[in-house]
Amino acid sequence: MDISSITSRLPSLTGSGSSGNPFLNLPSIGGTPPNSATMSALGPTAKARAILAQYDIHQISPRELSEVVQKLTDAGVLSPGDAQDLTQLRLNMDSEGIQADETIDLPSFLTKQINDQSNAVEQLQSQPDSNSEMTAAKTKLDTLNRQLAWVQKFTAVQDSPAGIQAVV
Repeated sequence: MDISSITSRLPSLTGSGSSGNPFLNLPSIGGTPPNSATMSALGPTAKARAILAQYDIHQISPRELSEVVQKLTDAGVLSPGDAQDLTQLRLNMDSEGIQADETIDLPSFLTKQINDQSNAVEQLQSQPDSNSEMTAAKTKLDTLNRQLAWVQKFTAVQDSPAGIQAVV
């Protein structure tokens, strides 16, 4: 099915640069971040792209994750609840003994956390009278899945020249 004819009729969610694609005019990872005048003219998706272009989610430190979350929150990209979930991710990294400037592959870290938590939920299901523990374990698993969903969005923005539009 060719969706290009459908998507070409949809309005842009991000505004557009001179090329028509707001993502093509933004810096790549490690590039110079756009100035505040440029950022204020961008839509939320383009703002996210510009911010995420400064980081590598596959080699990110807890300190850098905190910076990303703060910048995305300040830019209006993250809701307070999403920012809280991602801040909790930073706390999880700290509790796992990851140093503030130690880099990790964040998608791999979260995948391992989800696998471990899923195993814990399965073990609790076989135990009688574990309702409160089960509720807490499922809540933690839900939070980890939301965190992973955001991290996957971040990597989609970074890994694709079309950014978020590539995953739609």
